[in-house]
Amino acid sequence: MMKIIGVIPARQESSRFPGKPLADICGKPMVWWVYMQAAQVEEFDEVIVATDDENIFNVCKSLGINVLMTSKHHPTGTDRTVEVSEKIKGDLYIVVMGDEPLISPDNIRAMLYAMLSDKKYDAGMLCTKFKNGVDVINTSTIKLAVNNQSELIYMSRLPIPFPKSSLNYNHYKNVGVYAYTKNTLNFFRNTARGKLEEIEDMEMLRMLEHHKLVKVVEVTTESMSIDTPKDLARIRVIAADKIKRRELPPAFISKISAVTTPPRRNNLIAAYCIHPCFYKNRSTKMMALSAAVYFKNLMMLISVHCLI
Repeated sequence: MMKIIGVIPARQESSRFPGKPLADICGKPMVWWVYMQAAQVEEFDEVIVATDDENIFNVCKSLGINVLMTSKHHPTGTDRTVEVSEKIKGDLYIVVMGDEPLISPDNIRAMLYAMLSDKKYDAGMLCTKFKNGVDVINTSTIKLAVNNQSELIYMSRLPIPFPKSSLNYNHYKNVGVYAYTKNTLNFFRNTARGKLEEIEDMEMLRMLEHHKLVKVVEVTTESMSIDTPKDLARIRVIAADKIKRRELPPAFISKISAVTTPPRRNNLIAAYCIHPCFYKNRSTKMMALSAAVYFKNLMMLISVHCLI
């Protein structure tokens, strides 16, 4: 019987948005939202948050979330998943990134079923069509080149493919759900970063540089990764609207006590003030650093939303 593990990497020191796993969304931290989505996938034998931060660990424990403390020295979520695979035995590991609070269980299942239906693949990832042309030229979003067998050929921060002789195509971006067999994670652990991986700074390129097969599954999704406070503000509005329309499972609705009207202007800023730098059990140095970064981001948020 194949054992399937759901893994949610949750790193404290994000370069663009420190502390974001605990950023508040309608009264619950972001990591809770991701965990609740993944926990609805009945095919998982276990779902676990993998973190490097004591505060995230304690908050997860207080919310009844299955959590594992991992090393602070992992450069990527895949490295963190490797450590999970060494501590929790499994055959297939589905990684749901901790900054995708609106990822749907059906999207996660699509990745899982694709890997189970054709076991020749070493890894897998979800993708979706770009809906906004501005996002295509944004170097923080990853663009994918996929062949007719829905296999990954290449991925880049630049727009690929380039429209030299045809406009009859779509650009695709990755969605934060990945799949790895146990053997693939062992390979990843024992293999140094390749040249392309170092240039683009994307660990999935390590697979391609060593001729590993990566399955790409297209999904329709409203999910978006949260990389900045501006992204968080957008997600809060969407989440509040979903709560108001009762488009979330009862398990969500019953545990969310926040006001469910979409935040704007002053109440948007007030909602943002629930931040992990104010949680208990943080060291003085860590609180100072987190607070400094937080208030810098808050000022940016005020300036962005003063026109709403």
